Amino acid sequence: MSDDLWNDLIEEAVKIIRETNPTRKIIVGPTGWNSVYNLDGLTIPAEDKNIIVTFHFYTPFDFTHQGAEWVSPSPPVGKKWVGDESEQKQITNELDIAVQWARQHGNITLFLGEFGAYSKADMNSRVTWTYFVAREAEKRGISWCYWEFCAGFGAYDPRNEAWRTDLLNALVPQVMKHYILVNSELDETYGSGWYDEGTYTVVGVNSTAFGLIIRDVFDHFEGLGPADIIIDEKTVRIYVDGPRQIRAVWRKDYTRLILLIIMTLLVACSATLIYKRHNEG
Repeated sequence: MSDDLWNDLIEEAVKIIRETNPTRKIIVGPTGWNSVYNLDGLTIPAEDKNIIVTFHFYTPFDFTHQGAEWVSPSPPVGKKWVGDESEQKQITNELDIAVQWARQHGNITLFLGEFGAYSKADMNSRVTWTYFVAREAEKRGISWCYWEFCAGFGAYDPRNEAWRTDLLNALVPQVMKHYILVNSELDETYGSGWYDEGTYTVVGVNSTAFGLIIRDVFDHFEGLGPADIIIDEKTVRIYVDGPRQIRAVWRKDYTRLILLIIMTLLVACSATLIYKRHNEG
């Protein structure tokens, strides 16, 4: 739908509503599935002070919609969101587009009407992304609504009739609770979750090496603090003094490959010598 047609429909709808509800709050949004990038094409009644402008937020799309069956082509499953500087900047830049637009249009009230990450993303990434988006929206005075309750993105598990606590806490954090994220490229960690401030929790990797010839070998944890206690080569007690991100760092071990090459060369050399001696005899 074009901006012009959409704006005409908004004007007509608002006019009808105002005949009986002169001060009721009305929520409208731009075209393009309420994209912030289409806000410049949105026109609302200039004198109406009871308009709220909504936008939807699913950035980065290849993370929030990975494996989504209704998207063609569907983004591949496996993309993480760990909240590094570049990932955070991508989100804050997009939120600031909406903030700047609102300021240029009389400080119109903004409403983040949808945001969420599909359940095929790993829970650690979903929690980290959800928490960051919600808090950054709040910093900018933007109210929000999570998409959605109990389906593919849901914060509630209808089968078990229980909240998905990690997501619920990301949306509405409990006082003195912090999320400890244990991240690894190999997905072989444990201990991520919400914990009470001032307590300890144990995190670690399940295995220290993977692979047959070229091996991935666990090297160390990044993000440790002075109060953390290393228990053994793959386990650490983390002191919960705020949100923490602990990253398991791996390195490549080529020892077996080098030995295999050396053995192959030795066998080849031995075979060559045997062949030459046989011919000489």
